[in-house]
Amino acid sequence: MGFVFGATIMVGAAGAFTGSAGETLVLAGCLAFLSVMFARERHRFVAVALAGLLLGYGVTAYRVDRVRSVDHPTPFPSEFAGTVASDPRLGSVNHSARVAWRFEDGQSAESLVLYPGTSDAGRGDTVFVVGTWSTTVENLLFADKVEVVEEAGPVERLRRSIRASATTRVLERVPGSNGSLALGLIIGDDSGLTAQERADLRASGLSHITAVSGSNVAMVIAAVALMLQALGRRGRYWLAAQASGIVFYVWIIGADPPILRAAIMGSLVLVAGAIGRPTHLFTLLFLAGGAMCLLDPDVLLSLSFQLSFLSMIGLAIAGDYISRTTGYRRKIIAAVLSPAGAAIATAPLLAARFGTFNPGTLPANVIVAPIVTPATGLAALAAVIPDGFFTGYLIGFVLWMLTGVVLSVSALISSLPYATWTFSELTNAQTLACYLALGAVMLPFIPEARLLVFRLRVRAHDAPGLAAASVMTCVVMLGALSFIID
Repeated sequence: MGFVFGATIMVGAAGAFTGSAGETLVLAGCLAFLSVMFARERHRFVAVALAGLLLGYGVTAYRVDRVRSVDHPTPFPSEFAGTVASDPRLGSVNHSARVAWRFEDGQSAESLVLYPGTSDAGRGDTVFVVGTWSTTVENLLFADKVEVVEEAGPVERLRRSIRASATTRVLERVPGSNGSLALGLIIGDDSGLTAQERADLRASGLSHITAVSGSNVAMVIAAVALMLQALGRRGRYWLAAQASGIVFYVWIIGADPPILRAAIMGSLVLVAGAIGRPTHLFTLLFLAGGAMCLLDPDVLLSLSFQLSFLSMIGLAIAGDYISRTTGYRRKIIAAVLSPAGAAIATAPLLAARFGTFNPGTLPANVIVAPIVTPATGLAALAAVIPDGFFTGYLIGFVLWMLTGVVLSVSALISSLPYATWTFSELTNAQTLACYLALGAVMLPFIPEARLLVFRLRVRAHDAPGLAAASVMTCVVMLGALSFIID
């Protein structure tokens, strides 16, 4: 039920966001019909599905004018006052950050601002911006001046101080691009990498490793659990401390879509464990996605959210197959299938957005996967061990070697002959077709899909007419969904 509720919230939000009221109603009718055909708890299934669609559509429709500030008919001003909404990404010459501001009529907007490196503006500061809007990149401002009008409050300054101290420690112990990659692993800031190194990571399908997400939250939960175990604490201390650890980590990192999705899923895992309920990855994933759509419908357009969401689907499918194996075979399969699942799930979207595909994505992810987890743990230790401890520099040396291997693998894979295939960017309908084909191939590996196929076969034997109607209903649903996405 949780899976259905979260999924229908996302579909309803997408329908409202794209203005597809008719297609959303068609989906609602199809879901109601299919629930009567297949669901055991039919009335509850219909009620939950329709409630999710209505909630997602209603909340998003109410907020749609504010989330579409980019389409505002008024010309964008060349100067305005706003609030820095993200931690600046520091370049060698220029910095960049998202700035939230308002038009003269009060409608809100958020833009990416590229500004001189001499400015000391940080997240939470109120700034006055003067610049020129890009004619090629939507909603990008090249700022001539970003002047701090009012500094952020004491809580935000404390956060920035903690983040700056951690950054300094890592870069002192792991110099150069290796240190920048290490920072990317723990706080998602890989801005110290060169343009070529970022291009290599993207071409080899490894850019996702610097998108802080589920594995980082899992490490936070595990680290807090180890500390509590060492202190001999049990019971209610576990849930409160682990939840606090997640909140603290998100506060330091910033609530970008991948980390927010991972934090919601991690919190749901803790709550499920506390009340004795099983954790179903698909349910947690779609509940988290639905919650994020309600908080900010604009997240549906975020590439980082889309990649994070799809990679989790790939990991969930791979994880189900891995759980049915044992012994050494399980370890070998896990080492190959987990990174492969994430890479395969995100490849069509990356191809659609950038018009490129690298066949070396799979081997690159399989090679790097065993390195990323220990490197992330070592990077966290390098960030928190106080200055003056020799252990910190020893950790830094090992971390420098591990991150060097990652950079070398990405450079090697991206430089192979015919490593990158270039083509025209795919339309949304073509991307959906790719995922439908991929879903058809993966169907036997998904337990829920196997159950639906089994019930359809039984229905085809007992009532062929109803089975045919069910198949046609699925086709109509896919058609409605393609209109919403496109």
